[in-house]
Amino acid sequence: MSEEELIDELINVTKKIDFEKKIKERQAIINQCPYHKNKLNDVRPEQTIYRIERFNYFLDNVKNKQLYFSWPGRKEWKDIFDGVFVRTPIDVKKGDIVGARQSYDRDYFCQCWSCEELEIMWNLLSKNPYETVMIVSTTDKIMRQIWTDEFCGKYVGLVEYHPIVDMRKEDFFQSVLGQSWEVFNETGMARTFLFKPDSLSYEKEDRFIARMKVGHGQQKEGITVCISGQPQDYIDRILVDPRTSEAFESEVRKALSKYGLIVERSNKNRKDIEDSVISSYYQKSKDNYGLPKTYVFRE
Repeated sequence: MSEEELIDELINVTKKIDFEKKIKERQAIINQCPYHKNKLNDVRPEQTIYRIERFNYFLDNVKNKQLYFSWPGRKEWKDIFDGVFVRTPIDVKKGDIVGARQSYDRDYFCQCWSCEELEIMWNLLSKNPYETVMIVSTTDKIMRQIWTDEFCGKYVGLVEYHPIVDMRKEDFFQSVLGQSWEVFNETGMARTFLFKPDSLSYEKEDRFIARMKVGHGQQKEGITVCISGQPQDYIDRILVDPRTSEAFESEVRKALSKYGLIVERSNKNRKDIEDSVISSYYQKSKDNYGLPKTYVFRE
């Protein structure tokens, strides 16, 4: 073998090693986080997250191996900002001429979790007789469970909190997302559900978003997303409201014992829960808190 041929062979071997290394590294990322391309921002897969649900509603979902995602525009949705955004069209303008109008449809559904066990969330979501439970999980466990549902797109991201004065500007979306093409696709549309006013930053919300085509003219208040595993695969433990009765706690323990789930009473202080102040943004506003009737992208 000539010196020139030997050099060529060494180069080819080096390229092959480099290529194989990249393949292994990419596969390691996929194995560790198969949904990495569907993370809308830098949310940590190992992040512990918390969600409150009515117990009978939660138990029904466990029995049917599903998670429920709500349409944010429905009347029962307590967060006014999500309700506003799904009803706010976006105009693409060239000068003063509107070239296209993009409206939110009913294809996007959300499920909200918090990165902490918050007194204010017990106050907001658990009412007398306090027959609710708090699910404790991680971002990774929830995404892995819903990932196998082939009938919907799945995304996850931490909510980003912005000054309300910025959110009232008609170019708000353009200022945070860039060009219009970055929002007028499935991933971009999903990202628009991650913006809230900074006065709600205490929520530290981790939001899961599902996209499922419901058909033109159809209206759905929510969808169920199938999960692949058993309850203990995605639930670390269950907390009951510290204000609830012993009888209800006993009922929860008995019902969930067959699933091998850990049930505990929350150690949050009852007075701290009842003294926590619910943001006025959870109340309905006639002027939508000054948010524009349309948002604008200028090309």
